[in-house]
Amino acid sequence: MNKLTTRLLLNFIITLAISLCIAMFITFQVMPSHIAKQIRNNVQKIAQSVEEQQLSEDAFQNELFQFSLTNISYQSMETLQNSPLLSNVSKKKIREGQAVEGDDTSKDLVYIYPIEIHSDTKYLQFILKQTIFKNMLKSAFILLSTITLIVGIGLNIFTSIQIVRPIRKLTEYTAQFAKGNFTFKHTKNYSNEFDQLYESFGTMSNDLEKMLQSQKDFVSNISHEFQTPLTSIKGFTKALQQKEMSREKQLYYLRIIEHESVRLSQLSRNVLKLSSLQNGTQPLEKRTFDLAEQLRQVIISLEPHWATKAIEFDVQIERSIIEADELLLYQVWYNLINNAIHFTPKNCKLGLTLRSDGEHYTIQLEDEGPGIEQLELDRVKEPFYKAKNQKSTGNGLGLSIVENIVRKHHGTFQLENYERGLRVTVILPHKNEATN
Repeated sequence: MNKLTTRLLLNFIITLAISLCIAMFITFQVMPSHIAKQIRNNVQKIAQSVEEQQLSEDAFQNELFQFSLTNISYQSMETLQNSPLLSNVSKKKIREGQAVEGDDTSKDLVYIYPIEIHSDTKYLQFILKQTIFKNMLKSAFILLSTITLIVGIGLNIFTSIQIVRPIRKLTEYTAQFAKGNFTFKHTKNYSNEFDQLYESFGTMSNDLEKMLQSQKDFVSNISHEFQTPLTSIKGFTKALQQKEMSREKQLYYLRIIEHESVRLSQLSRNVLKLSSLQNGTQPLEKRTFDLAEQLRQVIISLEPHWATKAIEFDVQIERSIIEADELLLYQVWYNLINNAIHFTPKNCKLGLTLRSDGEHYTIQLEDEGPGIEQLELDRVKEPFYKAKNQKSTGNGLGLSIVENIVRKHHGTFQLENYERGLRVTVILPHKNEATN
């Protein structure tokens, strides 16, 4: 028996118990006082009617049929005073001309009202035996128990169906998910809670489908990226096997093979780097250093690239101490500045600023290149994705690595177009609290 069945069975037992408790409460707490009140009211009406109409004892018997009551009779003072059913207190009330509504010593329901019939005081007496009263309550209890049980069981079955049906469907969808089928369709047919559960399940389904597609794309892209240099190396290697080939041509082919080998090596390192960052297998080696000095070092190391294109740097940075992984951040700045140099035309400017708000550093890099189409601004951060309007010789992993490093430092990385080109913004905390 699974947990759901056990809970439903427990709910059923609780429903039965509650139903019986309700029936017992109504029968033995509410009904006795209600029945007594109804009897008292009816006897009072009869007494009032008899007195107003001055009915004789024979005429009184006909009146009983109108009220459907039994055990009602005329009694004299002498008879009541000698009755063993009445207590002394009740007998005293009768002598004083008062009504008796219940007797402390009697287990039966006793009501006695004085009436004037032709200037003669009579007493209208009603007695309901305890055995009869108990039988009435038992019948009422059986009836109420049956009604409450039927209603309770019906509600319990209805509720169980409402709970089991959507859960069973979710179980079926889960089995389909296990087989790799992430198709999920849902229309709002249930309560708000189940609708929310189905919406969350649908969101998870979409995310899993996107993740699976992303994995497929990743495998396809990485296969393509590895296959391209390998095909090139294989082709030129075969060409070198030709006997009749000039020395100059051999050196040309060897340089191509060397270039493709370097490219293949760089691709392997980047794939491993991205994998370690995404899986969290590379811990942060935090230390305190000057962020401004690191940016200067990156610019100096890339001088052959920007000097060849006569690119002018507009640098506005000052000493800024940060606690972070120095090697990882160096790769961030190297990738971003190298990209900016690559896409910036000759004789243009690159702007680099570093500001602090007391808790975070904001680093902005602005180029005068072609920018990136608006719909591609987020996609260029995906592994192997290359913007359509940019001619890149890279493998499309640089920005993805940058985003993962920045995120690992609890920072943010944004790309946006501005009037002259592309603006890159990186925000990092002064003291990094990222866990390894």
